Amino acid sequence: MPSISTPERPQVAGPEEPERGEQPLEVTEPIALPAHRSMSGTEGALSAMAFTIGVAAVSFAISLLLSPDGSNANLSVDMLRRGPFDDYFVPGVLLLTVVGGSTLLACGLVLATHKWAWQVSLAAGAVLVTWVSARVSIMGYGSQMEPIVFIAGVAMAVMAPRLRKATRVG
Repeated sequence: MPSISTPERPQVAGPEEPERGEQPLEVTEPIALPAHRSMSGTEGALSAMAFTIGVAAVSFAISLLLSPDGSNANLSVDMLRRGPFDDYFVPGVLLLTVVGGSTLLACGLVLATHKWAWQVSLAAGAVLVTWVSARVSIMGYGSQMEPIVFIAGVAMAVMAPRLRKATRVG
């Protein structure tokens, strides 16, 4: 009966000896990672408000940009007669960039505990209050969302300074 032989395994060389004057690398202590910090109630509430309003502003702005006559948003161009705009294109751009941009930026900075989170959140709250005030003065009261967004803007502006202690410096 023929015998079946297995090939010999090659010898694996061990660690090479360090050259003269070099020290072998040794890990003596584990790498320390930053401690996880839980989110405060202020951070959670502010980021949730900013995210919700930011997403709503962006989606509404897109509907205005796709249909500057306001038909996608059930708005009439006649509502703009007291203001400086002929259609909803410029208000859509402002809603997208200023309102949506500021609130989503605030949300991201709060979640990242960035040092500018409280300033941007304060500014975003002021933007919301200004936006609603301007909209009501130009178009009149027309939506149940206006007082909600106004109150959210005031709440964001009031809560923002509380983030100063929670944000990191770098």
